[in-house]
Amino acid sequence: MRCMIPALLFVAFPIWASPAMGGTVQKISVQDGAVIVQFDGVVERADVFTLAAPDSIAIDVSGATAGQSAFAGGSVQKIRQRQFSADTARIVLDLAEPAIVTNGNFSADGKSLRLSLRPVALTEFSGTVARGNAQIIPPAAFRADPPKRRYEVTAPIRVNVGKGLPLVSGPADDSLPLVVIDAGHGGHDPGAISPHGGQLEKDVTLAIAKSVRDEMLKSGRVRVALTRDTDKFIVLQDHFQLARKLRADLFISIHADSAENPEATGGTVYALSEVASDRGAAACSA
Repeated sequence: MRCMIPALLFVAFPIWASPAMGGTVQKISVQDGAVIVQFDGVVERADVFTLAAPDSIAIDVSGATAGQSAFAGGSVQKIRQRQFSADTARIVLDLAEPAIVTNGNFSADGKSLRLSLRPVALTEFSGTVARGNAQIIPPAAFRADPPKRRYEVTAPIRVNVGKGLPLVSGPADDSLPLVVIDAGHGGHDPGAISPHGGQLEKDVTLAIAKSVRDEMLKSGRVRVALTRDTDKFIVLQDHFQLARKLRADLFISIHADSAENPEATGGTVYALSEVASDRGAAACSA
């Protein structure tokens, strides 16, 4: 079984020559309700997610090497780090009290990651454990090249997807092709943040998804459904699983890149490759 991802649309895709080397974790500290992670070089990205028993926040930094220096405080009782894989450093923040990450961003030079923490009730913290990870990307001009990988895995099809399926819009004719449009990110996962005005990727992709849906429906030749039509978070795997459950003929995922150059414009279309670039793509090609 193959994932239904014939096309992925990305807008505002600038092109830079990015550094190939990674960075080592130099220092981790807790200051004024925020965790600061400093590197001696550029990294690829950071994936942040919560864990239970013990309650903690994990940060997987791709393109990084684990270091030693760490200073806990506030909501963070202890900081641990290790080399999770050859190209990924894992940092674990053991919490003194339930807390969640409310915002995260890299510095302008890509060598510092800041995560804002907010103490919450245990029920709210527990609700974030199953939400999957939020991805934070350094500025494009200061981003390490991702390593070239190839994976061969078999991914099971999930039976239960969310509490319901998206509403299908268009003619009441089941013989017409069904297009599922996916607005990337949402909810507590803002996606990329524009350095020119602070626009959030999750808002941009939702606006584009609704516009594309409206234009498609004008033709009367297709039926259309959105994976989300409000600002809500969807677990990563559920994006394409919703399309599978609806037996969609085409799945389009819309994302937007932040660009350091305000003149950058354009879009890029990605098709599923036979050579996986990461574990998620590998699962889809199985």
